[in-house]
Amino acid sequence: MFGLMILGRMCGQGGLHYIMMQLCIQQHVNLSQRMLMLLNLLNDVEKNPGPVLYDKIYIVY
Repeated sequence: MFGLMILGRMCGQGGLHYIMMQLCIQQHVNLSQRMLMLLNLLNDVEKNPGPVLYDKIYIVY
């Protein structure tokens, strides 16, 4: 998780794709939770593009 945090802050918007892939790979996250997370990500991208997005992801986690 720490490595993912660093990647998100270093890569900016480029880190979003990596984070989405990680969400899909993780087995302990069920389908409905993943869908809600992705919908929240898309909404946050529209409202607040940039580093703020990654802070919200970690709060949700």
